[in-house]
Amino acid sequence: MFAETAPHAVHFQGKTLVLIDGGCFSTSGHFCSLVRHHALAEFVGETGGGTFRCHDNSREFVLSHSGMRLRVARTTYEAAVPDHDVSAGFPPDFRVYPGIQDILSGTDAQMDFAVRKLEE
Repeated sequence: MFAETAPHAVHFQGKTLVLIDGGCFSTSGHFCSLVRHHALAEFVGETGGGTFRCHDNSREFVLSHSGMRLRVARTTYEAAVPDHDVSAGFPPDFRVYPGIQDILSGTDAQMDFAVRKLEE
């Protein structure tokens, strides 16, 4: 069951950009989905690894013969944004992929893009 949420009546009205990439998963997917649902920001970067749904309340198991430790999720959590697709990662509004030169030089191409976009 979904319970609709809304931003507080007094909230920041300026332009907001959120940087995302494949490391954004689990609850960051909840956050991004709610922000997009309420049109509070635009997203810059690479496809996030999460959606409005994530799983946790894990239970740990240790396999007796190998000693391997496993965590198995027992609960699914969903943000109240059923209009989003759960079959793929969270897509950015502006795709910015760092190139090899950016990585070698320590340049943050996504942050640079966001700063330029905010200065427009």
